[in-house]
Amino acid sequence: MAYLRRLREAGELITMGPFEGHGDLRGLLVFRTADLDEARALMRNDPLIAGGQLVLDLLRWFAPAGLAALSGASGPARGPSGAD
Repeated sequence: MAYLRRLREAGELITMGPFEGHGDLRGLLVFRTADLDEARALMRNDPLIAGGQLVLDLLRWFAPAGLAALSGASGPARGPSGAD
């Protein structure tokens, strides 16, 4: 987690979080990179990936124009009125 926090502080990782209820540890990381090779290079240095404890599966995601990452958010995302 410390490695991912450093990527977040450097602005290379936009957000991250675990998935619930799938048995195995799974999560989502959203990077700010030019391509998958750049994201792969960043994750190559993650101790859990390098040590074989986690498997990396990279997909390209196209974010809608104007989408902004939430900073310092805790808990589930809320709509504009504060409702889920």
